[in-house]
Amino acid sequence: ENPSGKLTQTWPMNISDYPSFDVWGEVTAEYREGIYVGYRYFDKAGISVRRPFGFGLSYTSFLYSDLKIDGFDVSFTIRNVGDRKGAEVVQVYIQNPHEGVYRCKRELRDFVRIELDKGEEKRVSITLNERDFSIYDKGWRKIGGRYLVEIASSLTDIRLSGEIHTDGEALPDSVIGVPSWYKNP
Repeated sequence: ENPSGKLTQTWPMNISDYPSFDVWGEVTAEYREGIYVGYRYFDKAGISVRRPFGFGLSYTSFLYSDLKIDGFDVSFTIRNVGDRKGAEVVQVYIQNPHEGVYRCKRELRDFVRIELDKGEEKRVSITLNERDFSIYDKGWRKIGGRYLVEIASSLTDIRLSGEIHTDGEALPDSVIGVPSWYKNP
């Protein structure tokens, strides 16, 4: 058998790297992370981690190629280039185009587990939707811009990327600027 699991959380270098470390175990604790929970915090703050979200080990290797983006339809080819059968959990992230705002750097939008025999290749298709490009601010609002679609083996192991442009609203004032606690976490 070939283990093909992926981590569902980020493993920091030190437990003290979590922004809420100083209040763990308190009877009443201030919740300060906001939208920056888990991988979203480490990614936005640029903090090195021991193991990133989505990390996993395998006895085989996979090659990603031929990314095509047509509207909200994303497709690519994945090939098992190792010497045994295995499964890969491919992750699809959307990297937000707006810097310096109260918004995650990138967000997981879909994932798919693909099982391949030695030398086998498959074409994978994923359809994104308007909610994937939306924020919640007094209701769901699709935010226009040029987003980066990233096909990855883990949050830090991006294999393919391409742009997608969406029409939508401008960023609302409520997300412009970064909360003061985040500037010095």
